Amino acid sequence: MVSCHRPQQEILDSLAALYSSEAGAKFAISVTGKRFVIAPKHSLSNPFARSLFGVVNEERFGTVVYYTFSIKPAVKVIFGIWFALMSVVLLTGITAIIYSGVSDYRLELVTLALAFLAGASGFLGLCSAMSRRNEREMERVLKSIIGDTIAE
Repeated sequence: MVSCHRPQQEILDSLAALYSSEAGAKFAISVTGKRFVIAPKHSLSNPFARSLFGVVNEERFGTVVYYTFSIKPAVKVIFGIWFALMSVVLLTGITAIIYSGVSDYRLELVTLALAFLAGASGFLGLCSAMSRRNEREMERVLKSIIGDTIAE
């Protein structure tokens, strides 16, 4: 959350004008009503790169910009489904081993599920680390638009 003295519409207009600026070459900027999204543009896309989602609200003392970083909702849903599926495969393999004994097939099932889950965790961590620089840049761009902030 950032508070400032600039009017709400001026901030929203400045965000919309980013599209044609230098920041517009690096980021996709979308303004709808009083909500905005600043998302990284990449030639080689990082599906887990977080975007800056925000809303600009008019308050009695000025304007308050609420923002947060989040991955795209579609990526959250797809990754959640994939993670649930791999968890079911893992639990099925472990349950089969507990109730029916150890076999090569059951061990391979558990090993494969564990490898996929561990690999996904590593991939997610790598993608997250790679997107940190863009996140700092998006926040810097937003704060440069907001300008002077009100000390809280």
